[in-house]
Amino acid sequence: MNDTSKIENVRNIVIKDIKCNNIKDLKKCIEIYNINLNEINDKEFDILIFSIENNAKVEVIEFIINCCQYKTLNYSFYCEKGYTKYISVPVGQDICYRGYKIPLFSAIAKKEFKIADVLIKYKADINYRLKLLNWEDIHIIHYLYHIGRAFIDKDILKYILSHGFINLHLTTDSIRYFMDIDEWSLNFLFNYYVFNTSFILDMLYCYKFQKSLSNQQFQAIIVKEKSKIKIDKDCYKDAIDQKKYNQIILFLDYDSNTDNMSFSDCYRLLEEAIYLNHTMLVKSILNHKIKNNLRTFLDETTCNVNDENENCFEKFIRESIENNNIDILKLLIEILLLNYDILDFGKWIHFEKVLLEANKKNNKEILMQIFKLLLLTELLVKGRNYTTFVHFILNSESSSFKEFSHNDLSNALVNIGQIIIQKYDTLYFNLIINTLIKIEKLDWIQCLLENDQLKTKININTMDRNEECPLMVAFYTNNIEIFNYLINYGADYNIIVREKENCEEEEAKSLFSLALQKKYYGMLNILLKHDIKISKHDVNENYPLDLIEAIFQNNSHDIETICINKGNYHKNNYFLTSGCCFSPLVLSYLLNYQKIFEILIRYCDINELDHYGYSILHYSILREDIVTTHHLINCGAEINYIDNINGRGNSALNIAIHIKNQEILSELINNEKIKLDLSNEQGETLIVTLIKCQNYTQEEKLDLIENLISKGSNANTVDEEGYTPLIYAIQMNSLPIIKLLIKYGSNVNFIIKNYQEDFTQSVLMYALKLNSKPIIKFLIEHQASFDSSNENEMIYLNKILKSRNTELYKYYMKYN
Repeated sequence: MNDTSKIENVRNIVIKDIKCNNIKDLKKCIEIYNINLNEINDKEFDILIFSIENNAKVEVIEFIINCCQYKTLNYSFYCEKGYTKYISVPVGQDICYRGYKIPLFSAIAKKEFKIADVLIKYKADINYRLKLLNWEDIHIIHYLYHIGRAFIDKDILKYILSHGFINLHLTTDSIRYFMDIDEWSLNFLFNYYVFNTSFILDMLYCYKFQKSLSNQQFQAIIVKEKSKIKIDKDCYKDAIDQKKYNQIILFLDYDSNTDNMSFSDCYRLLEEAIYLNHTMLVKSILNHKIKNNLRTFLDETTCNVNDENENCFEKFIRESIENNNIDILKLLIEILLLNYDILDFGKWIHFEKVLLEANKKNNKEILMQIFKLLLLTELLVKGRNYTTFVHFILNSESSSFKEFSHNDLSNALVNIGQIIIQKYDTLYFNLIINTLIKIEKLDWIQCLLENDQLKTKININTMDRNEECPLMVAFYTNNIEIFNYLINYGADYNIIVREKENCEEEEAKSLFSLALQKKYYGMLNILLKHDIKISKHDVNENYPLDLIEAIFQNNSHDIETICINKGNYHKNNYFLTSGCCFSPLVLSYLLNYQKIFEILIRYCDINELDHYGYSILHYSILREDIVTTHHLINCGAEINYIDNINGRGNSALNIAIHIKNQEILSELINNEKIKLDLSNEQGETLIVTLIKCQNYTQEEKLDLIENLISKGSNANTVDEEGYTPLIYAIQMNSLPIIKLLIKYGSNVNFIIKNYQEDFTQSVLMYALKLNSKPIIKFLIEHQASFDSSNENEMIYLNKILKSRNTELYKYYMKYN
C-alpha cells in the first residue's frame, strides 16, 4: 500500500469515527496507523471543517485541534477541488462563500456556539477577513449574509456582536445586510454599539464625580456616540422604498448626520405615516427632524400642498383628525406650541377649517386638543420656555387649565371671541360655541356669551358652516345642563330640524318631537317648562276635525257638546304612522287648557299611547305635575311599562328616575300595582336602569336599589341580553353596588348566556376579562368560581393553578 492510498484509507476511517462521535476509536486509529491527523488534510479535505459541519462533539473538536497542531485557526479552505465527495449537503445548505470555508464561520453558521467558544479559545478571530481579489474583503456578517438567510438570525448575530466583532467593519453595506435580515437584528446592532453599557457607565462616572458638562459638550458626546455606526442617504432610501418603517425610526434615533433626509423626504414620509396611523414614526420624524427646524420645514414644504391657503402642518392636523388619531394629533400640536416664539399662528393655522373638520368627527378628545391649541396661542407668552408645561397640558386628562388664573383664561377666551367676531362672522363664533358644547365646558360658554362686549353681536340661533346650531349640538350631546342654559339664554326651543327615523325619508320635526322619539326625558322635562308650539299636524288625524279645532280655539263649550254627542274616544289600537300624533287629551294638557282637559278626561282613554309610546301620565310626570300625576294614578292610569302597536312604549318609573323627582318616584314604587321587575323597551329592569344612570351619585343609587329590593324587586332577574343586575354592576365597575346586590342574594355563580354569540361564561370569568382586582377579589371571597362545564374556563383555571406565585392564585386558593 503506497502512502496516498494509506492516507486515503485512514481518512475514511477517521471520517467514520467523526460521524459516530467516537473519540476512543479515533485515538486508536491514530495509534495503530501512527499518523498525525494533519497529514490527512490536503487541498481536497480539511478535518476540522469536516468535523464542525458533521456535528462532532466539543471534545472531538478540541482533540482534533490539539492533534493537528494548526499554526492558526484563522484560515480559509477552498472546497471545490474534491471536498464534495466526502460530504452530501442539500442544495442551499452548504456553508461556503465562493467555494471558501472558514472553521469559526462554519461553527457559528451551524449555531454550534460551544464549538465556536473552543475555536476562539484557540485564537480563532471573530474579525477574520476573507480577502478575495482586490475588491472583496469579507467579514463574518458579510459572509453569512451571502451564503443564505438561514445562516444568520438573531441568535447568531447576538453571538457575533457579543464576542468582539469590531464595529469599524459596519459599513453602510453591512447596515443593509441587517436591514434585510429582520427588524430585531438591526435593533440589536444599534443597542449593542450605541448608548450601550460602556456609554452609560461613562455617564455615571461623570455624575458620581460631579464632572460638569455644558449642554454643548453633552450634545457633542451624543453626536460622537451616534457616529459609531454610519448611516447614509441610501439606508433611508432603501428603508422607505421597502416601507420598513420601524427601521426608519431606528435610523432617525441613531443617525448623527441631520442632512441624510431632506425636508421634502420628511414631508412625504410624514404624510405616509399619518395616513397609515403609524404614531411612532410620526413621533420620530417630528422629534429628530422637525422639532428644532419647524420654520424652515414649513417654508420649504408649503409648495408641496395643493391648496395654497393651507400649509403642510395644517394638512397633517386635518388628516390626523380624519383618521381619528388623537396621539398623532397631540404630537403635531405639541411641536407647534414648542415653536410658539417663531410662529404666527394666524398665518400657519386656519382654525375654522380645522375646527369644522374636528366637529364633523364629533370626537370629544380631538375637539379638546384643537381647542387647547387655540386657547394656548392666546395664553402663552413669547420668550418663555414651555416645553414641560406644553407636554403636560396636552397629555393631561384635565381640561381645567389650572396653571392659569381665572382672569387670564377668561381674557383669552374673550380675546378669541372678539377676534372672530371682528375679523370673521357669527358663523365662526357659533362654531366655537358648538365646540365648547361638545367638550362640555359650560363655564367657558358662559364666559363668551355673557361678555358685555360680545353680547350684542351674538346670535345664538345661527348655524355654523357645518349647519349645526348650538341648541341642537347640546341636544345631540345630551348635555342637559348646557341645554337648559342655552334655552334660558334665548335659544329657540321651537326649532324645526330634519331627521331620519329608522329607514324612513328625512322629515321635518320639532325639537320636542325629536326629544320624545329619543326618550331624552331630562330635556323633555326642560322643554315642558316652556311654551312649546304644537301644530295641527302633531295631532292624531283619526279624531274629528271639529274636536281638534275646538281644542286649539280653547272652546270648552263646544268640546263638551262634541263629547256628549260622540261618546268616548278609544284610539289605542290603530297604526300610528306619523310623529307625535297627540291625542285630544294630551293636546289639551300640553296647551295648558285645564278646563278642556277636565272635560276630556271623562271621555278619553287615559292609557292611550301616542306615536312614540307616551300616555297622559308620562307627560304629567315629565312636567313634574304632582297633582295631575296623583289624580291620573287614582283614575286608573297604567303605571307599568306598556307599548303601542308599533312596539314603542315608556315606563312611568323610568321617566321618574331620569328626571330625579323623588316624590313621584316614591308614589310609584309604593303603589301596590307596580311591577318592579318588568323590562322596558330596551329590555332593562329598573335596577339595571339605575345602575346605568349617569345623573345619580353612588349613594343615591345604593339607597334607591336597596329600597327597590325591599319592595320586592328581584336582584337575580335576567334581561334579554342574558345578564343580571350584578353583571351590569361589574360592567360599570361599581364595587359598592356589587356588595349591595350580593348582600341581597345576587348569584355570584350565575352562568351568563350570550344568545347572540352562542357562548356561556361565569360571573368570575366576566369580571376577570374586565380586570378589576378589587371586584375579582370580592367575588372570590364570596365563593364565586369558574364554570366547571366550560372547557375554556377550565383551561384558564389550569393556568392560574400552574402559576403559583401570582396574586390571583393565592387569593383563589385561599377562598376556594
